[in-house]
Amino acid sequence: MADTPELIVATDMCPVAEFRGHLPRRLASIPIVLYMHEHQFGYPTPHAAKERDEHLAMTNIMSVLAADGVWWNSRYTLESFLDGARSLLRRMPPPRMRSRLDAVEGVSRVLSPGVDDELFTMPRRERASVHLLWNARWEYDKGADVVATALEMLAERGVAFTCDLVGPATGEDPSMAKLRGALGERVIRFGRQSQDGYRAALAEADFVLSAARHECFGIAIVEAVACGAVPAVPRGLAYPDVLADVPAIWHDGTGEGLCEVLARACEERSREVNRNGVGRYAWSERASELDTHTERVILEQNGA
Repeated sequence: MADTPELIVATDMCPVAEFRGHLPRRLASIPIVLYMHEHQFGYPTPHAAKERDEHLAMTNIMSVLAADGVWWNSRYTLESFLDGARSLLRRMPPPRMRSRLDAVEGVSRVLSPGVDDELFTMPRRERASVHLLWNARWEYDKGADVVATALEMLAERGVAFTCDLVGPATGEDPSMAKLRGALGERVIRFGRQSQDGYRAALAEADFVLSAARHECFGIAIVEAVACGAVPAVPRGLAYPDVLADVPAIWHDGTGEGLCEVLARACEERSREVNRNGVGRYAWSERASELDTHTERVILEQNGA
């Protein structure tokens, strides 16, 4: 049939094993590739949360085992998944599923997402003082509380800076208003932005901040680095791999630690970064590799 696809691409939230069972007969033989942007192993929970529900983690495992190919956005995502899955399955009786995990790497490929090519050539906009950018979701897993502590401490020390806090929030968080009030006129942009507003924030940033507790790639950081910002990020998670060719500023994941590295950076005014250090994430590069691997999966499933 003309409308029969050659490949189905599912994301990490899709239960691939169940999905296969519901496919109509004419689609039953179509290969399925699972793209793992993240997984449930190691996902941080607030201190007040109860014990983690491992149902979604098991869904991740079953989906990976049921797919014909698995693509991962970073080496960190793949390796942390395998570590978490093996740890979970060691607490369960069937050894056969544990042994099947050994075959996962054979059908896995690390295929990172991309950012717009235009970001790499977008003109920089310099401000009078050092300009900081935080462009993550205002949520616990992204370390919003750590960033708030660091910026308040930086202001209390009298460091000259302005900032954009452009991450969206999924609910009302009083700490957002509190931080905005504490920083006053230092805050230039706040909350969700239009595309033009967000790109202006990227173009003006001297340093882009992360205090993430869970990060499998960090596309917002890559966007800012592509525009010339220096990343100040935790030493761990996906960052050492994703930013391997970028002179990042590393911190220990605490508000105090982030404040210290930012204070030194603002004093030294060391704002130069090699935008081409993340050049491999330009969509013109990523799309070509994704096309190649898509064709390879289709040919392998057709016996070519």
